[in-house]
Amino acid sequence: MEEPKIMRYETQIQLVPSSMKKLNKQFSLVDILLCYHGENRNYTSISKKVIEASLPSLYGIPIVGEYIYLDDGSQDFGSHGGKIIISDKGIKFEDTTKPYGFVTKDAVETASWVNVTEKDGHTVHEYIQLKGCIVWSDRYEEVTKLLDENYGQSMEISISSGHYDGDYYVVDDFDFSAACILGSNVDGTEVVPCFESACIGRHYELDSFKREYEFMLDEYKKSQVNNSNPEGAKQMELIKFVEALSQCKIGDTEKAKYAVLNVTDEKLYVLDLEDYKPYAFDYTVGEGEAPELIIDFDNKCEMSLSACPKITEEGFTEFSISGLIDDAVQEKSQTLISDCTRNLEAAFNEKVDELKASYDELREQYDSAMSELSAFRAADESRKEKEHREAIDNVVNEFSKKLGRVSEFLIYKARLDYSKSVEEVQKDLTLMAGKSVMDSQTKASFSYNPTSTKVGGKSQSEKTESRYGHLLDKFQN
Repeated sequence: MEEPKIMRYETQIQLVPSSMKKLNKQFSLVDILLCYHGENRNYTSISKKVIEASLPSLYGIPIVGEYIYLDDGSQDFGSHGGKIIISDKGIKFEDTTKPYGFVTKDAVETASWVNVTEKDGHTVHEYIQLKGCIVWSDRYEEVTKLLDENYGQSMEISISSGHYDGDYYVVDDFDFSAACILGSNVDGTEVVPCFESACIGRHYELDSFKREYEFMLDEYKKSQVNNSNPEGAKQMELIKFVEALSQCKIGDTEKAKYAVLNVTDEKLYVLDLEDYKPYAFDYTVGEGEAPELIIDFDNKCEMSLSACPKITEEGFTEFSISGLIDDAVQEKSQTLISDCTRNLEAAFNEKVDELKASYDELREQYDSAMSELSAFRAADESRKEKEHREAIDNVVNEFSKKLGRVSEFLIYKARLDYSKSVEEVQKDLTLMAGKSVMDSQTKASFSYNPTSTKVGGKSQSEKTESRYGHLLDKFQN
């Protein structure tokens, strides 16, 4: 039977306001966006049907993590951890993560698919969402970080069967085995998830706020419809309250801090546009032809968010909560875009500087290498020329033994042309030597060697040699 393959996938673990409640002093609830179906960045592919079939295996799987020291001395969650131990007993792998919680039965039974737009702004994936998983926040102080900020998450699975389809490994059957908290690498860089992202910024928090706000408005209408008397209770036009509140700004900006919700004979009810909480102010109206509106801004009372019948007074315009939310989202988006652009520009410029430095270094090395190559070539040419001259000189010296003081050879030697090849010089001298030999044989054919003969019946056994040969023999004796 084929041994199951262990694959790890990465997404994000997220906290939403509705999950930030304590079960008891040891437990807290967190929500997990686990994975999406289809092809992923690990070059594997898991269909929606296969994921749904494996959901029962999520019951009770641990939420694990490895809390590590970074290079700067701080601590954070790392990755999957683990280390290889080599000893005299062999080689083994030791898991260095520890469980910080687990996936509850309720989280699996209420699991749902949610559409999430990825960070690129156009890719949409359908993630499986688990709400209400337990972590031991009281036992492990580090796990409380999950209640303050979003952390990456990597699901670990055990594959029972699968097959390759092109570049992707298609998983046909698997079991969930763990959900691992992701944080930082040792150098401080972020551990990048396989599944791009489960949430961006306060997306889920804004949706939750909008739903709760609408619910409270409906409840207030039901409870206050018979108790409010906006026509007779107010002693001053609502527009005056709006004008008075417009003097309060958010910080150093020009944005109004408060929006009018309602005015009764006793209280001014507003929504704080900085913390999105409702408050009530006491106010009074002075006497006279031009009564002055005085609002006690120093003392405000936090209220439960509710609503009143629609105010139709002339000159009064109700604010739009959807507009506030859209503005907040737009402002956050612009901030994120600006930050992203700045980071990308910085990274790009850093890469350009790095490449330029590498180019300058390579250029310097290239120029040095070319200089050395030129010197080597010059030395090699000089060596070859010297060897060529020595070879020609050796040939000439060899022929000096044969040609001696032959005038033609002496002239050739004095005008020796080193641009010729060794073979050409050897050929010239060989021809010259051959010619010299033939000339010497031609001269030898005209030499006269005298011989002895019988004269006057006398026998002469020895040759008579003289400078005149046998021409004077008849005069002897």
